[in-house]
Amino acid sequence: MAAARVDDNDLDIDDPSAALQWHELPLARYGFCGQCGSSLFFKASDAPQRTSVMVGTIEDVTGLDLAGVWFAGEAQPHHLLSSDVPHHAGGDT
Repeated sequence: MAAARVDDNDLDIDDPSAALQWHELPLARYGFCGQCGSSLFFKASDAPQRTSVMVGTIEDVTGLDLAGVWFAGEAQPHHLLSSDVPHHAGGDT
């Protein structure tokens, strides 16, 4: 998945139909669309003041830069990993 992490103070979520549903897990809280099931957000427990937004939900990604590749050790052979950004074997930072 590709996600962009943003401070909660800089994020506005407009949900007039109350479709957003959150699912709690030990290491993160995930936000899904209750109508179609799409994964929209996640909040890592180690950064509760920030929300990671799934890049596929953003209309214009101009200005976003790739900061790193996490779980690079699990990448499939057909995935090309950019050598220009840091790689992490798992969820380590």
